Amino acid sequence: MLSCFPVKSRTKSKHQRASTQRTHTIEINANSDNGIHIWKSAAVSYDGSTDENVVSRYLVTEVLKKPIHPVNEEKRILYRTTKDINGYTELVWCVSNSRHVQSTEFFVSSE
Repeated sequence: MLSCFPVKSRTKSKHQRASTQRTHTIEINANSDNGIHIWKSAAVSYDGSTDENVVSRYLVTEVLKKPIHPVNEEKRILYRTTKDINGYTELVWCVSNSRHVQSTEFFVSSE
């Protein structure tokens, strides 16, 4: 799972989470206030024990200014998640110091 906010698991202890979470600095394509595409750096954490791709609503709407699309039943069934989601967004990103650009769909949390 790649997420741009700290992952808090209620089923794992703090010690167990520390052993599975990793942090990387990435660059994410964002929209500026005037609609121009720009790149922003972000420190992201991910939990290697799950394959859920969830980002915060605040990150998507306020920081990256990206649209949130509704999730249809087919997509919801294909990508199971335990999180309460509001929709999904597509983010274009790359690991810092690399120009291997990736495009990934992320669920957007309701929080």
